[in-house]
Amino acid sequence: MMLFIVAAAVGTFCLLCCILFYLWQLLLIAVPREDRSWRYPLPRALRMIWPAVRFMECNWGRRYPQQWLASAHRRLTTTGMTALMNERQFVSLSLFCALAASSLAGLAMLMLPGFYSLLLAPCAIAGMFYPCIWLRNMRAENVKSILRHLPIYLDLLSMAVSAGSKVTAALEYAVDKGPSGLLQHEFKRMLHDMESGLSRAEALRRMEQRVRIKQITHFSNAVIQAERMGSGLANTLKFQAERRRCECFQRAERQAMEVPVKLIFPLLVFILPVTLMVLAFPVVIQFMQEGIW
Repeated sequence: MMLFIVAAAVGTFCLLCCILFYLWQLLLIAVPREDRSWRYPLPRALRMIWPAVRFMECNWGRRYPQQWLASAHRRLTTTGMTALMNERQFVSLSLFCALAASSLAGLAMLMLPGFYSLLLAPCAIAGMFYPCIWLRNMRAENVKSILRHLPIYLDLLSMAVSAGSKVTAALEYAVDKGPSGLLQHEFKRMLHDMESGLSRAEALRRMEQRVRIKQITHFSNAVIQAERMGSGLANTLKFQAERRRCECFQRAERQAMEVPVKLIFPLLVFILPVTLMVLAFPVVIQFMQEGIW
């Protein structure tokens, strides 16, 4: 009897998995293909649920309130993540996370003796605001990646321009030889804008508006000013590369100096009490053996 129950449970689980997989394939077919060649690549976790987000966007995106879309657009613009998704996709992601959080909470409470329906609303609200927290963390990681790769690309651009290449050829060389990442994606998009007919200054301004990083603004202003004044672009790029490299070393030194301060709390709360317990244990045992305690 027990073997039959186990076999029935395993069969039911496999059947549910097959049904879910079939529904997921139907969802992939129903969602129109999206051109993300000039957008930021999706993270791995977001890539798994992106078809569901796109399904919600395509079917209900036009019915979203304008206040939600305006708030999402303002948040994406502030964090510089408009190249990752648009405002309708962000609202769809928030609603999907709210639905997923409330569903998981409901399934967890079904396994418990009591079902507390009042807890579903806080779980849904927490799931709805989770994409905002994730977006802030994603923005911080993107800024670190761009600032880490910026001196390398500036060195490649300076070397190519000093060798006699034009700016467009230098950009293509930097994109081809530089490290992969968001900065490479931004330079590719800049090349695409220049090939579409925009001037170099307009393409730089567009990249500056998308990224919203102070160092990129300084780079674009220096390049545009060098072109307007007729000064040497190679010297400007070389100076920018040296300055960005010095800033990287200064950030590393500042982070290294912050380590002792950050270690004070775990040292006082976790390490020091355990060390005192290990040192005091033989003394306490000796006092107990001698009858002092």
